[in-house]
Amino acid sequence: MEWSPLLNSRITGAALARGIATEEARAMAFLALATANAVLIFASRPLPPGWQGMFTGLSPLAVWVLVGTLAAVAAITTVPPAAAAFGFAPPSLANWLISAAAGAASLVLFIAAKVAVVSRKK
Repeated sequence: MEWSPLLNSRITGAALARGIATEEARAMAFLALATANAVLIFASRPLPPGWQGMFTGLSPLAVWVLVGTLAAVAAITTVPPAAAAFGFAPPSLANWLISAAAGAASLVLFIAAKVAVVSRKK
């Protein structure tokens, strides 16, 4: 199941329901989706023996991709001229952290899906 539209609609809907401006809600959804995409680096690796193993042994290229992606997303969602170029408004710090955490938490879903697929093949 492709769940990124669900994440996008939930974050946008919740933000708008709380009275957050449309541009800020879009920035929050983008941040969550881009963060979720970045953590796919960890989920796409072979299943390690435990959670700690997932975060070790990244290739230099993977580290550069991860750091570059997160730096670009941070700039796009926090620097007003960059945000405006994308039709965003920078979220408050609390909203930024909530959105980034929602995206990062998707790693649990990615790993659960991966374990389910591997278990089904056995």
